[in-house]
Amino acid sequence: MEKDLYVLSLTGMSDRSIEKAIDELDEDSVLLVEDIDSYRATNFRKEITGNGIESQQPLTLSGILNAIDGVADSDGRILIMTSNHIDALDPALLRPGRVDLTMCLDYLAGDAFRDAFARFFPDFELSEMEARDGLTPAEFQNLVVRHKNDPKTVLALATKRVDSTFHRKRAGQL
Repeated sequence: MEKDLYVLSLTGMSDRSIEKAIDELDEDSVLLVEDIDSYRATNFRKEITGNGIESQQPLTLSGILNAIDGVADSDGRILIMTSNHIDALDPALLRPGRVDLTMCLDYLAGDAFRDAFARFFPDFELSEMEARDGLTPAEFQNLVVRHKNDPKTVLALATKRVDSTFHRKRAGQL
């Protein structure tokens, strides 16, 4: 089953604009809200009222919750939210019914690295020693995109990046 994907940036949104944007989504679609934890850092949105007066309208947690609840009530829509700071999110945002599944996309380690590598390079066999811990999926994907026809270079760069990250962590630079 195919679904249309919509990406919503919270930058410059107000309670009214987020609700309107979500209400206008097609049925049976996917909405991606990246960095849901950033809503407090967004600027106030300037809006013109019915009588022509400009006002500053913030995006509030209440506005986000009301808009999300609208997605939950609609047929076939899926909401995906990303956050780099899940602990900073209000529990009301994560309650069951609003968020039914939580996944941590953390560093690739052991079998996860081996599986990701095999998806891109199915004919290249990794040894146990070559499986690298410490790359994020995005870092790994970036290496693969830049060197899509060269698994040995991807592996060498992954090793170099992991070792560099390890040494920076030990030195307290991360």
